[in-house]
Amino acid sequence: MKHWDALISRDLPRGASSIDVESFFARHGLEAGPWSDGTMSAIEHDVEVNGFVSTSISFLCRLDSTGHLEECRTKLVSTGP
Repeated sequence: MKHWDALISRDLPRGASSIDVESFFARHGLEAGPWSDGTMSAIEHDVEVNGFVSTSISFLCRLDSTGHLEECRTKLVSTGP
């Protein structure tokens, strides 16, 4: 995740446009989710698979009322039994 956090810091500074965020997701092959209440999200699936447990990285980017980035965070998400 440190890799992604460094890329976000470099490529998506506070104030970046929603188009910049969409381009970042596309450029890095992330599966973008729908917009919701000023939030853009994406996921990188299956960064690690251990038996029946799969770990992905989720991206949650919050935009202000003018459509500019306030913050973008990453989080590990595990699924399985």
